[in-house]
Amino acid sequence: MFEAVGSCFSKYVVFSGRAKRPEYWWFYLFNVLVSVVLNILSLAAPLLGILGLLYSLGTFLPTLAVTWRRMHDIGRPGYHGLLVLPVAVLAGVGFAINEVVGGILALLAVVAAIVVLVWLASPSQPGANEYGGEDVVKHF
Repeated sequence: MFEAVGSCFSKYVVFSGRAKRPEYWWFYLFNVLVSVVLNILSLAAPLLGILGLLYSLGTFLPTLAVTWRRMHDIGRPGYHGLLVLPVAVLAGVGFAINEVVGGILALLAVVAAIVVLVWLASPSQPGANEYGGEDVVKHF
């Protein structure tokens, strides 16, 4: 786990190359665990809530970068990992216009999230692809 987390932090803003499933999911699990601890601390002392905000800001780019590289590992462009964002924004706008429109767009956002989750859980594309050879992918 710590090797994967270290790799993600050392590639803080590296959007090229590939990231295997374990690298992505160990980093994701680490972020969830740290976030849970920081949220519990903020319940105990509300002033500590700033730590959660700072942690989220500090891990935004590494999370984006490892998601981008994970998409490369399965042979997809990195921006496919961001598929949910425009649909979710449109859903928010849709609710401001009309509940039905917002509901339909929210449903599309859920479908997009499921598609991205399936991609993130997919096995690596064997051998080299347009984003790099398998030798550039560190096995954890």
